[in-house]
Parts: sequence; C-alpha cells; structure tokens
Amino acid sequence: MLRRAKDSDVALLLTYGLNPTLVDCSFIYESEGSVVGAVSLQKLPFETEHLFVKSVKIVLPPVWNHSYSGLVDLLRACVSHLKKNGYRFGSCRVSESNILQCLALQDVGFFNVECLLTLERKLDSHKVGDSNNVELANFELAASCGSAAYRTFSCDRFHFDPRIPDKFADALKAAWVRNACLGRADAVFVVRDDDEILAFNVCLKNSEVATIDLIGVVPEARGRGLGRLLLNAAIGHYSQIAKLITVGTQSRNGVSLGLYQSLGFKISHSAWTFHIHLP
Repeated sequence: MLRRAKDSDVALLLTYGLNPTLVDCSFIYESEGSVVGAVSLQKLPFETEHLFVKSVKIVLPPVWNHSYSGLVDLLRACVSHLKKNGYRFGSCRVSESNILQCLALQDVGFFNVECLLTLERKLDSHKVGDSNNVELANFELAASCGSAAYRTFSCDRFHFDPRIPDKFADALKAAWVRNACLGRADAVFVVRDDDEILAFNVCLKNSEVATIDLIGVVPEARGRGLGRLLLNAAIGHYSQIAKLITVGTQSRNGVSLGLYQSLGFKISHSAWTFHIHLP
C-alpha cells in the first residue's frame, strides 16, 4: 500500500536518506503492516512549462535494503499515483553502482537517457590559464545569451530523449541560460563578439562549493579554445571564495570530458538518468 507521508514520518524518511523539506511530497510503502520503502516526488515547474506536460522528479533512497520485488512494487504504486494525478513526464537519477534501482526502474517503464559523470577540482591560489576576453554577463545580455543557448546543445538528457522534440529541448536550454542571467545563477561568464554571444558558462555557488551548471559554445565558434577560456575564468573567479568546483557531463561527451580532465578535474561520481513518459 502506498500512502502519503505525514508529519510523524519525518524521522522515518530521514532514515531512508530522504529529506522531506527538499521535496513537495513523500510516500511510504507498506507491506503486511510493515514499512518497506519510501519515495519522494518533486514537482518540476520549469520542465512543465517548457516540455508542455506536467513533470515530476522521483527521488529514491540512496540505499535499498529490502527485497527487489518490494522496490518494484513501490515504483509501480508510485507510477500509478503519477498517472492518476495527471503527470506525464518523470525523471529519476540513481548512482551507477545501484544496479538494483536501475533494473527496478526499467521494470516499471523507465528508460535510460544518459550516464552523468560528476567531476571536481580543488580550488587554490595556483595560477590558472588565460581568461582574457571573458566578461560577466548581466540582465542586459539575458536575451542574447538565451538565443545562443537555443542553438548550442545536443548532448544532454533532453535532446537524448527521442520523445522530447528538439525544439522543446532547445527552448528549455535557452530559458535556462536566460534565467541565469536574470539572477538565478551566481555568475555567468561570457565571450562575445560585439553583441553576439559566442560562449557562456553558468555557475552556481553553495557555501564553499562552486558548480559549473551549464557551459556551451555556439557551433560556429567551436575549436577556438573558448570553453577553456570560460573554465579558466570560473576557476580564477572562485579560487578566492570557494574550496571546490564541480561540473557534470555525459559519459559519451568525450570532448568535454577531456577538457575538464586537462584542467585538473577528476571524476568523483557517476549516475544514470532515467525518464518515463506516461500516457
């Protein structure tokens, strides 16, 4: 039986590694009177707006110590709940080493769209490479940065999903970068030729950790080292105010992976991203 978590279930959810304060709602799955698992759902208004379907993120506990059949039952009950409540698109990301969860997600209709590698590099006062011609974007460049992002990406989970039209994925990335310039990001580094944006690097900061959230170079400007310029700019900028900088890229994106590693980033984590489209 799947039931919605109550205030009294907070401690229980925390034991499963699920923080109820970070999600919209959580569910407890019980079998024969005993709790055997939990799952949290996080509404995704940004994806809902740009994919034109009600979207949700499914968050599973990092560790599952019960039976495989119990996990499948939990996920089936969760999918049934999503259908009844009008959700049409869901995503879930689990550690690459968690084979049990990967198999269970596929058993209930999820499919894999990417292997996401997280890389990190310690920040220090060591000299970084050239970052000339890089500037910080402001709200006045939001529209131009969004237009550049619209035609930049093809190697991400939205473009990899055959059931998401490219024009929707393009528009989502454009809005992502545009919103970053309007205040969502901690900093947006850009390289431009007059009023034309050639490359951008959206960065976030949480305490002492900086994150490269989205980086891209327009097709006609590739091969000129602009990605390296933007990375050097971010490393130099955050070296005095953070201790670590992280970035994520798809395992199949060999060019980006090689660039990050050449600048001292090392792989720290890998995860599978799964999508589901509900009728």
